[in-house]
Amino acid sequence: MIKINLIPREELKRRKGKRAVGKKKLVLPTGIDVYGSIGFAVIIIILALIVHIKQNSNIKRINKDITNLQTEYNRLKKEVDFVHNLEKKQAELQEWVTIVQKLNTHRSLRVHLLDEINRLLPNYLWLNTLKEEKSGKITIGGTTFSNLIVADFVNKLNTSSYLSNIVLVELKRTTIEGHDVMDFTITATLSPPTKKGG
Repeated sequence: MIKINLIPREELKRRKGKRAVGKKKLVLPTGIDVYGSIGFAVIIIILALIVHIKQNSNIKRINKDITNLQTEYNRLKKEVDFVHNLEKKQAELQEWVTIVQKLNTHRSLRVHLLDEINRLLPNYLWLNTLKEEKSGKITIGGTTFSNLIVADFVNKLNTSSYLSNIVLVELKRTTIEGHDVMDFTITATLSPPTKKGG
């Protein structure tokens, strides 16, 4: 069967135009710009993926290094604590050694000092007190009949190699059993004699 279209051409064009306006067709863009943009987007996604994988790998490696360093730190901390304890014990021991050395140096000093004072003691002068303070200061107290005897004693003490900085602190007249006497107080610094020849 043959179909004959009797609608004029203008009418056909007008009807086609109405259909085109009423229905929207999905048209895919074509051209080099579109394919270039798509290719560029794919390259960016691939690069981002590669960077992401590389960063994950670096993070895992860094975490492993941190774990290894923490283990090493814990091991070394025990050794450092051990060394610190040894240093502390060594310092304590050195303090004791210093004290013992000091005691050995001054062990016979007091014996020599007493011998020296006895040797320098003038006639008619009696000692009442002889005190030593921690600082090495010596206080000598005594009684005699004359201030000249006290002056003689001070002069003799100045010749001692065991005493220095001798000072007559007090000299006062008093009475013992009806006799006039002089009480005196002398201070000095105890120091070991320096060895000659170094």
